[in-house]
Amino acid sequence: MQGVLMLLHYYPQGVALLDERRMERCKLARRLRAREQDLRTRQQWVRLHEQRLRDVDKAPGKGEQQVKELGSILTEEYQEVQRLRKRTQQLARQLRKLDQRAQDGRIFKVRRVLRRAGRAKAKLLKR
Repeated sequence: MQGVLMLLHYYPQGVALLDERRMERCKLARRLRAREQDLRTRQQWVRLHEQRLRDVDKAPGKGEQQVKELGSILTEEYQEVQRLRKRTQQLARQLRKLDQRAQDGRIFKVRRVLRRAGRAKAKLLKR
């Protein structure tokens, strides 16, 4: 209880965050943004290594060892980009599913209210 009062005092809008679904959605959204940022960073690294590999290939006295190293680094980066893409897609799917469940819950509540209102109206008409 003390924590809720502190939250109200320093962050009045924070009460809305106490809802478990909202907190879960916030966590998922934060993780998704972080993975998207990681993905963009890795893609930049891939472009950088591709450019370095092209530069080494164009150089007249290219070193085979350097080409092999850049090739292996590039392969690792490709694999990491693929892993991050899959993880990003999975998080986005989880977020959509959570949003859909929230939407379904709201629809259910509206239907329940309308059903109750219909029953009340029917009772009034019977009288």
